[in-house]
Amino acid sequence: MKILYFGGSGERSLNCLKRLVEDGRNIIGVILRDYKKEIRDLEPIKKYMGKKSIELLNDNFKEQGNLEKIASNSPDLIVMVSFDLLVPDKIVLLPKIGIINCHGGKVPEYRGSSPRRWALRNGEKHGGCSVLKVNINEIVDGGEILGQKLYPIDDNDTIEDILRKDAETFPEILSEVLSKVNATRVLEGKKQGPGTYWHKSGIEERKIRFREMPSEEVRNLVRSETRPYLGAWTTYEGKELKIFKVDRTTDQDYAGTPGRIIKFSGADPTVVCKNGSLFVRDIEIDGKKENPKSLKNGSYLGLEK
Repeated sequence: MKILYFGGSGERSLNCLKRLVEDGRNIIGVILRDYKKEIRDLEPIKKYMGKKSIELLNDNFKEQGNLEKIASNSPDLIVMVSFDLLVPDKIVLLPKIGIINCHGGKVPEYRGSSPRRWALRNGEKHGGCSVLKVNINEIVDGGEILGQKLYPIDDNDTIEDILRKDAETFPEILSEVLSKVNATRVLEGKKQGPGTYWHKSGIEERKIRFREMPSEEVRNLVRSETRPYLGAWTTYEGKELKIFKVDRTTDQDYAGTPGRIIKFSGADPTVVCKNGSLFVRDIEIDGKKENPKSLKNGSYLGLEK
């Protein structure tokens, strides 16, 4: 079974490719996502491909010559991992068996491009890894479920923990799915019911609105956008303030005007939310890491000029 692999940056893509090679799958080439101006590290997967003598192909689907080159490989199956571009119909129709996509969310509840972040923001107790069939003229991430496995989201998990669990879970489930496909030569799975598409998390979704958000909602937002991502943000004295870690206040709750900083001698600052309050533990101001204790007592976060 000849497999054409569509990959991207990150551990999930690299780990899945490694597992396919370890399983003895016939990888005839790899197309890597071109991130243009985005800063993404593709060197680890490129280094591994070089070590295993796996051919790197061009991802420009609009280039006729490139489409012909991809077609000349006559793949039986296309496997997509961390490849978040829409694939043209000419490519979808190309493989004899079909296309499968490794989607980092539980479906049908979490379709879309940022399912792990939204699951954290929504306070979910479980995340999901889904291997889906890709069909023409079908809603995004709406194909049959070929394999799915859930993992726990613990109370203190951040997006870094979720990405690690995701990268550890996918190689196993993908290997199981491909064993079945190799035996049957068809993609047969469970049809999805009605679901929800979650759009990509952008700058407005990362904004902390203390006057509108209860403390637990702010905490979940910070957990979902912390490193290795850009961080949840607000403003402080006319500057951009990014918050990478907060904790629930444990001694008592604090109330008053949302966004106000309350600071006691020797302690991390506390910020008041719409309901409840939080300790602020890790910040950057205008891109520079700062000690949270530098926030002035009695100042306000999120006051727009």
